[in-house]
Parts: sequence; C-alpha cells; structure tokens
Amino acid sequence: MMDKRGRDQFVIRYGDEAEVHWNDAQRAQAEEVYKRSFWTESFVQWSPHGSYLATVHRQGVAIWGGPSFSRLHRFSHPNVSAYSSHPALSDAEASHLTCLASFPTVTTSALSSNSMVDSELHVLLLAQ
Repeated sequence: MMDKRGRDQFVIRYGDEAEVHWNDAQRAQAEEVYKRSFWTESFVQWSPHGSYLATVHRQGVAIWGGPSFSRLHRFSHPNVSAYSSHPALSDAEASHLTCLASFPTVTTSALSSNSMVDSELHVLLLAQ
C-alpha cells in the first residue's frame, strides 16, 4: 500500500461535485483530501492500482494524480462512454488507455491525418 497508515482512498461524485477521501478505519471517519466542482461531465474512475484518477468529458479523458490531483495527461476522444487502462499505468511505465465511444468519430494524430476510429481508440501513454 502506498499510504503509511494503510488507508484506502475513494472518490464520491454527486451532482456537479467530486470529492476524494481517505477511509480511516481506525478513526471510523472519512478525511477529505480534494474537492472540485465540475471536474467531470460524465464519470470518474481510478486506475488499476489507484495511483491515478481519470475524468471523462465530452472531449475525451483526463488523467489526474499527485497530492494535489494535478492534470497529468489529456486525451482527445469525443463521446467516451467507457475506458480502461493497462495496469502499468499505475507504475508510471509506458502503457495504453483504451477509450470506447458509442459511435464512430474522426480523429487527427501525428501519425496519420484524419482517420476514422470505429469504436475504440488506443492511446500510448508515455512515462514522464
């Protein structure tokens, strides 16, 4: 575990608010770590090991992390309805993020000009 006191971290989303808390079982209470209004338009999801938090927006997915939940990466992929990430994302190694959109989209990348993406987009995530 990454926390010295062995606490779990969890996120709550309600209305336009999102809050990250530590679950302190010894004190039988939650400790708020971070709170933000309008952080996402859709949903939030932890990375496989819980090191990063992803927020999903109309324009794509953003990855947040660190003590102040700074934005680490942003991926453009309109209308994401689901996503998954490789467990290596939590280990800060090169990895990938797979986004699923409910209908085909057109994307532009450095590797190819306009290309049609059927339903999935694999984005290479490079370690900093």
